[in-house]
Amino acid sequence: MNFCGNYDESWADSPDDYRYIADSVGKVGEVLEVDVSKFCNGLESRASEWEEELRSSQEDREEDDGDDEERWSRSDMTPDDSSVMFEELLDELNESNT
Repeated sequence: MNFCGNYDESWADSPDDYRYIADSVGKVGEVLEVDVSKFCNGLESRASEWEEELRSSQEDREEDDGDDEERWSRSDMTPDDSSVMFEELLDELNESNT
C-alpha cells in the first residue's frame, strides 16, 4: 500500500507543523495498526532540515548586522555635525510652514 504518495507540503508554516502532523499520523497509524514510521520519519527530517536552514539564515543576518554596525561606526560625520544638519532642516520646515 502506498501511503500518501502525493503529499502536499505547501501548508506548513514552521517546522513544528511537520512535527505535529507526524505525531498525529503516528497516533492514527497505531490505532489502525499500520506502520507509518517511514512517512513520519520523513516529516521529522523535513522539520530538522527547515530548522537548520532557519539557524543558518539567522547567523547570516547576524553577520550582516555586524557589517552595518562597522560601516556606521566609521562614519565621517560627528554627532555634532548631524545635530546641526537636523536643526537646519527643522528650521527650513518651520519657515516653510509660516
